[in-house]
Amino acid sequence: MPQGQYSLPAIGQWHLDSSAIIARTRKQTESQTMGYTPAMILQAKMLGALLRQARLAAGKSVSDAAELLGTTASAVAAYERGSKAISLPELELFAFQLDVPLRKFLSSHSEQASPERTLDPEETLPPMHRSIGAKIRTEREQLGMSARELGEATKMPTGRILGYERGDRAIPLPELDVIGSALGRSLEDFVDSEGSIGEWDAGQRAFEFFLKLPADLRSFLSQPGNLAYLRLAQRLSEMSIDRIRNLAEGLLDITV
Repeated sequence: MPQGQYSLPAIGQWHLDSSAIIARTRKQTESQTMGYTPAMILQAKMLGALLRQARLAAGKSVSDAAELLGTTASAVAAYERGSKAISLPELELFAFQLDVPLRKFLSSHSEQASPERTLDPEETLPPMHRSIGAKIRTEREQLGMSARELGEATKMPTGRILGYERGDRAIPLPELDVIGSALGRSLEDFVDSEGSIGEWDAGQRAFEFFLKLPADLRSFLSQPGNLAYLRLAQRLSEMSIDRIRNLAEGLLDITV
């Protein structure tokens, strides 16, 4: 058979096969958020838009972001579309790797990170997932709530709740938000406060607080010569009221 007569059916068949693969992939990713409430779906999509914005601002490709998170490019693309929700530890790692304020993402309901600040996702994420799971279990038990009751309150299977508590799997952020609400906690209560990311986040929050101060205070704090006054204020804040009163009375005696 002449080559021209054979190539057309082959190309047509390839087109059909590729279309089927794309359709199956889209269905699989979209199924990740099946069962979500409209508010959870909206949260996932808004978060995805912020992730994409931060990635583009940092000059990163989808593949670059996938490498930083230790996942696949298709997973990152699903996160950005909002068809799959990112977990809090992954979000914390993403913000750290790109040096973007974490609250930029949490408040929605830069520069490229230097090589020495880059963390290994395989070493970083698993203990963070386990830490969040342990916090959920501790909060649940303190409330006298069973895993089944928490599952009923969040409309999630008991097995999924137990898996999350063991740290067996990443918890999509909208689901963690719902679980936290059922336990009387916010997403902030689950943010990592230790290690490299915890220290980095504390620095980010301190800088955000600094920027909110009045201009005159920012100017005062920025002067190296005023460090002694800041140290004095720190020591005074650690003293008891009676100790400060005695100190003030002593100063008055000296001036009289």
